[in-house]
Amino acid sequence: DPPEMAKLLKWMVHSLEVFCWDNDDYFSKDDSVLDWLKSLDLCDEAETEDDIINSENITDESEVTWSVWLKYSDGHEQSVLSHEKGLPEKVLELYWRLAEYYSYEEEDEDEFDFMEQAYACQNLLELKNLLVSLLSNAAESGNDALVALTFMDLVVAADNNLKSANEGNRIYHIHSGSAANVGYLLSFIIQAESHDTLNTQTGKDRLRRFTQYVGENIVPPIGASISVSEIDTTIDAIDKKYKLFSRLFKEKKLTILRMNCTHKEYNSICNAVKLPSDIPKFQYELYLFHGKNVDSGHPVYIFLHELGHILQTEVTRSPEQVPESFLKFTEKIIGKPLVQGNFAPEFFADAFAMAMMQTFDWAEYDPFEEIAQEVKNAFRVYMDWLIEKLFEAS
Repeated sequence: DPPEMAKLLKWMVHSLEVFCWDNDDYFSKDDSVLDWLKSLDLCDEAETEDDIINSENITDESEVTWSVWLKYSDGHEQSVLSHEKGLPEKVLELYWRLAEYYSYEEEDEDEFDFMEQAYACQNLLELKNLLVSLLSNAAESGNDALVALTFMDLVVAADNNLKSANEGNRIYHIHSGSAANVGYLLSFIIQAESHDTLNTQTGKDRLRRFTQYVGENIVPPIGASISVSEIDTTIDAIDKKYKLFSRLFKEKKLTILRMNCTHKEYNSICNAVKLPSDIPKFQYELYLFHGKNVDSGHPVYIFLHELGHILQTEVTRSPEQVPESFLKFTEKIIGKPLVQGNFAPEFFADAFAMAMMQTFDWAEYDPFEEIAQEVKNAFRVYMDWLIEKLFEAS
């Protein structure tokens, strides 16, 4: 009601200094704006809900992580958009205060807790069904409050997840079961702009897009899946010889999601999320699904293939490019030129997998029976040289 709205607005102005949020240097004080705010009568009747819903002030069509729109009693309007991951402290404080005003309970007084129900889902299909139900109820009731709160809970969970990734000494995190499902959803809704396939503005749109993507691409488990012990053994062996991952992940951690389902198109995916920096740097997430079929290849080979994509991206600073030295090398080895393109990164990742299987005598994982031993040994020599070259400057 109007008194509560006025109280909320005063708190936002005086405690959170919301009027500064759209300044370029973020939260910097502007005396002229402050003087104008002090002159306002903040106890005027609050705007109607329809006025706010029908506002067309937020028009940015790129991926917005949070936005605030205000209209003051003298007609002045303020719109703030952010594309950065996570919520700043004052924005998070505002979110929790708003959540107090918009808390809903079921008739049986059991609060709806999306995160609790999400962590009870065994696979992505169950998580999709949970979201479909939530979105359907919102459509039937005409009330998007629970959808909005659910999306904000996910953003907060993602922010906390990013912070916790810097704790401890381990160079990678493995998430399985329901934790992997939620992690996959979080990654989907906060994709970096360079990897954005959503082109939507609202959290509701992103959640709906997630349910559509899972429905079209995810099926129950079919082939084999890699175990946690196989992941540990593989990374430990490579790092003991090359110190590859301990050097790459000093400040950032590798995230590995063991998905309890099968992707129709892929056995696995390496998601390289570009970090804000003048020099291209990436945060890596590996999604390891059950194989598409019984002939998908050993899960360890599939894992090695994705680790190859990490090396390729670190060397070239691009997920789409392979080193020029690799193009020249393969032309000598296979007798025909290899060019940059969609196939080149996959060829590089397989070459890395073959090299590691030769280095550590992992013949039981090798699906490339038709490739000559001399070629595999040549890839081993090349990858030894490339990894050494990568860290030569440091």
